[in-house]
Amino acid sequence: MDISRSKASNKDSRGDIRVDSSRKSLGFTPEGLTEAKPDRAEQAPGRCLNSILFIDDNPLVLETVKKLMENTAFELLTSDDPFMGLCQLSQHKPIAAFIDASLNGLSGYQFCALIKAQPTYRHILIILVLEQADKLLAARAIAAGANSVLVKPFGRNELIEASRRPGEIAA
Repeated sequence: MDISRSKASNKDSRGDIRVDSSRKSLGFTPEGLTEAKPDRAEQAPGRCLNSILFIDDNPLVLETVKKLMENTAFELLTSDDPFMGLCQLSQHKPIAAFIDASLNGLSGYQFCALIKAQPTYRHILIILVLEQADKLLAARAIAAGANSVLVKPFGRNELIEASRRPGEIAA
């Protein structure tokens, strides 16, 4: 159920806040909850709906991913901050999100659990990016709700394949 605004008072007789799913939905931004923008298909007809979000706090990794994804059918969104990544995920609703497991502030495992707990975003493939191939870390990622894991270093083909086939460990 979307949190929404009601034209009438949004509190009941006890002062509890009501949720009215028949109204406009709200989105999360750094400034707080705001009215969500229309779906991307409504914003720009014909726009590529194959967007991928990549979140890593290492600028070199982000630059490498940008180069790897040049001339592909995917629109790449990047963020070096997990909280801004949440905003991008909410706004753009990508088909897949790659999250570095060892982010500062909000780990990739926490990010994954947070997203998978929201019914609105459960359809988004979450791929946790690990520093090394480790079965224990991979199991932890899957337990947090990740669809699959990707181990650094990776190439263009592994990146694209991981975004298409959930449930596998790509090395």
